[in-house]
Amino acid sequence: MKRSSITPNYNQQSKLLKRIIIFKNYNQLKQIKSVLQKQDEYIKGKCAPTKEQLELCRGALSMDFGKDTPEMNQGHIEVMCEEANVSQFINNYLQSEIINNKRSR
Repeated sequence: MKRSSITPNYNQQSKLLKRIIIFKNYNQLKQIKSVLQKQDEYIKGKCAPTKEQLELCRGALSMDFGKDTPEMNQGHIEVMCEEANVSQFINNYLQSEIINNKRSR
């Protein structure tokens, strides 16, 4: 993604990619999982969705789903937002690890 995307909405694609975690290999996955599991309560607090985030998500979903569909259930929306926040948290953590490793060299 060094160049601009040819998709109709580069900003939306960029937001989506922030929610996808790509590990170098299985060892990195195990290492990061081990480190982050020790901070479980901290991460839960940092990744809890805000009211604003929940409303934005609800509004976006309402364009595609009816009010009474399971996708519009408050619990589902909360889980979806939490998952997005955890993904972004892990990606930020991975990015900070890369930066710290470069500094220590």
